[in-house]
Amino acid sequence: MKLPGRSGIEDALALVGERLAHAGAPVTIVIVGGAAMNLLGFVDRPTIDVDVLAGVLVDRRDLVFFKLYASADQVGPESVHVRDLLALQPSVAELEEAARWVCAQDPSPDFHAVVAKVVSYVHDALR
Repeated sequence: MKLPGRSGIEDALALVGERLAHAGAPVTIVIVGGAAMNLLGFVDRPTIDVDVLAGVLVDRRDLVFFKLYASADQVGPESVHVRDLLALQPSVAELEEAARWVCAQDPSPDFHAVVAKVVSYVHDALR
């Protein structure tokens, strides 16, 4: 099911909340990815899923980190993750901090090279 944007995501989450309340299951969730970007107002686009961890809605800094990591996985300026990263308009310092974290997740030199290319592309695109 494709959620049309912020209102669709909010409606879907309200239904989930109602079901959890009915079941008597107190739950806190963390929403990441495109759904979080929609809810925080960074983008307004459809999404086919709501990526959930556990806890609370992530903040902009977390999104920069997660989107850089996802962008390195799906290289290319047409990647939705690269477009989302551009929508967040990270500063050079934020990109550098995110790149350090992302590279710590995978020690592969090839992966580090991809991360560097994504950072360079985003930096150049935002100038």
